[in-house]
Amino acid sequence: MKKFLVALSFFTRIPVKIKNVTNEEFFEAMQLMPLVGVLIGAVLWLVAWSGYFIQNPQLSSFLILVVYLLLTGGLHLDGVADTGDAVFSARDKKRMFEIMKDSRLGTYGAVCLFMVLLGYYVSGQWFVTDYTLVLILVPVIGRFCAVFLGTFSQACPEGGGLGKGFVQFAQNWIPVLYGIVILSVTWIFFDKVILVAEVFSVLFTIFLIWYYKKTLGGITGDQIGLTIELTQLFFMMAVIITSKIYYLYLI
Repeated sequence: MKKFLVALSFFTRIPVKIKNVTNEEFFEAMQLMPLVGVLIGAVLWLVAWSGYFIQNPQLSSFLILVVYLLLTGGLHLDGVADTGDAVFSARDKKRMFEIMKDSRLGTYGAVCLFMVLLGYYVSGQWFVTDYTLVLILVPVIGRFCAVFLGTFSQACPEGGGLGKGFVQFAQNWIPVLYGIVILSVTWIFFDKVILVAEVFSVLFTIFLIWYYKKTLGGITGDQIGLTIELTQLFFMMAVIITSKIYYLYLI
């Protein structure tokens, strides 16, 4: 229970006070991110359900995005901006790490933030009117993919302690267990096209693992945050696309 509260206090802005947390407890708590995602997803679903009565998908989607940012504090968006500035700078690896450590927001980082938030807003409009319940899965998938990333990646030697600790304390059975549970719950309670979107999200994460290793030599805390946001958006878009293809052309 303590580790879940540690994860809750770090990955959300919910006021939870935990004292005397060791490094080992903190990094093990990071493995519980998908459980935190369940709570975040439940809140987003409640906002979407309430917004249904507004009968305005644009406004509802905006409110969902605002609540998501307030609930998480925009924590992982920092990784989007930092990695965007570094990767799109087209510099050598040493210079890219210097850019990621720079607290200033650059042009590429701002563009990446804008594109991710815009993607959430546009995709969210569809989820408000169709598949509202799937919003619960969105933060779960993003954080599951982050755990998957940390388990099967290597840490950047030049990176800070967050990425190194996350990789060090990762255990292979954890993402396997999460995957089985997520797929089973989806099979029982959700439309089967959601399963396809989940599989594509994992494949996208595998691509990110390869890309981070090729470009940066591994992962840091920034890439963990970036992966959460990218895979959430990818999952949302994959749900929309696969459902449209299935219902328009396959049945």
